[in-house]
Amino acid sequence: MSRSKIDFISDLLARKMLDPKLKERIFELTAMEIKNMESTDKIMFSEIEAIKRKIGLAENETENTKMALTKVHKNDALPDYLNPRQISSFLMDYNQNIVLRSTQHPIDNNLLISINEFLKVEKYDFIKHLDAIKTEFTVLTKQYSISKNLYKKIKGYIYGDALWSEDNISFSWSNQSLLEWTSRNANLCPNPGTDLKQDSFTFSKINLKSGELIKNFNELVLFFKNQINIKHDNNLNDLCRIWNFEYKEKIDFDLDLLEKAKNIAFYTDVEKLYQAYCKILELCILYPPVEGGKPKIKISLEEIEVNDTETQIHFKIHHINSKFKKTIRWTKSRYGEQFTGIINNQINGLCDLELIADFDNNKYASLLIWPKIANYKMLDSFEGVLYNLIFYR
Repeated sequence: MSRSKIDFISDLLARKMLDPKLKERIFELTAMEIKNMESTDKIMFSEIEAIKRKIGLAENETENTKMALTKVHKNDALPDYLNPRQISSFLMDYNQNIVLRSTQHPIDNNLLISINEFLKVEKYDFIKHLDAIKTEFTVLTKQYSISKNLYKKIKGYIYGDALWSEDNISFSWSNQSLLEWTSRNANLCPNPGTDLKQDSFTFSKINLKSGELIKNFNELVLFFKNQINIKHDNNLNDLCRIWNFEYKEKIDFDLDLLEKAKNIAFYTDVEKLYQAYCKILELCILYPPVEGGKPKIKISLEEIEVNDTETQIHFKIHHINSKFKKTIRWTKSRYGEQFTGIINNQINGLCDLELIADFDNNKYASLLIWPKIANYKMLDSFEGVLYNLIFYR
């Protein structure tokens, strides 16, 4: 907003003939205009403050004016950065913990021996096992900063105090029917491996949104495992083919590179990954090719060994026949609703997000969208728009 505009608005608001309600309305409209400008928050709010000081509103704002300013600010509000390395390390330690590992895998004879040794019992005792699961989970969560969503999911799965997963499952390790079963089968575990030669605990079928059914405790444990783990039998190639189904009429997909990456494994919140993936596909649909037709999107996955202790997993969604519709300056300073929403609701704590794009006018660049870093790298050329979700292992 130019200085002449500030002077005009402030002079208008200073007129005595305007009643307080009309001044308030003009000020709200001013805030809305500043919201749409391609400038940083610091500049925007310094302009607002300049008007407030000039007309004497700085110390005497009405509630509606405060709400208007708050709305402008909150539309660009970003959360505190939650490092995605935390989720990876947390889930790896969760899997390696003898007691917690049993919530992801059938309990075979070797795992049963290890659990009994941990519990210091000669024969398996489900109640002691469940108490140990709750204790170990509590101890582990205090060591890491993970998203509230992931914490709530695992806690719901163990304690049964909340519905968990997008399927709103209520059944848990603490379910009353399971506790009653274990009171009659004191030394039997509910999710046995095949070598234990006993049946899994069964319950009323759970209908999933996918149309699949969960019929017993072993299947529930496997379902939970697939919620937090990308691996060969739950790989991104197979998952993306399922996720892409609802977009098949709107997007031309190329998964050839993803097909070759079936063996890449990493820990993550798979449901949040699915949500982030869909949000990015919707961005691609929102900005169709200039020449018309469907967006052409190439999906790939690769491992990059950064050093001896860290590997990055790059999940790339490459919209080939498109240009990014904002300038580099706008993108690095203001995210708008699309990026702000996906950061707040999906990727913060899940992964980092890099944008590599043709910004039109022969300008090409790579910049880190999350965590938000002002620096960017100019490129000699680039085709399309690439969203790179960066995970860690």
